[in-house]
Amino acid sequence: MDCGTARHSSVEAPPAPSANRKKLYAKMFFYFQRPNKNGKGQPDDIITIGKESFATYSLKYTDGLSNHTYSIKEMGEREVVSYLRNVINCNYYDHEPFEFIQMILPGAPSALFDGDMCAEARSLIYDAVERTMENWPEEILQ
Repeated sequence: MDCGTARHSSVEAPPAPSANRKKLYAKMFFYFQRPNKNGKGQPDDIITIGKESFATYSLKYTDGLSNHTYSIKEMGEREVVSYLRNVINCNYYDHEPFEFIQMILPGAPSALFDGDMCAEARSLIYDAVERTMENWPEEILQ
């Protein structure tokens, strides 16, 4: 065997990940469920939160009754949590609150809360959102 000759395998190494490839992050969802009226289901209001970059998030709110969508881009973590805190706290004091609020966080099972949840449950939601934002899971593509 000639020690000066390199041997090459026919198996190629996988391509190196592209430095320019944008990371994909799963989104966070909050479904605000209205009480049934006359036995008819009502459309949910939906808040969708997405991670855009290291410390930047986007938020989209869809009103279930009008189907209007509003979006806010380039929010910081503090702004996102403050927005959620205002919406959920207002629901607690609302004369006709949403019946349920469903929270779907990436990398965790969904949770369904009563719309008129106690302060401890609301605090749990804010804490779970903050912890997710600190270590947001990446989406796995297969």
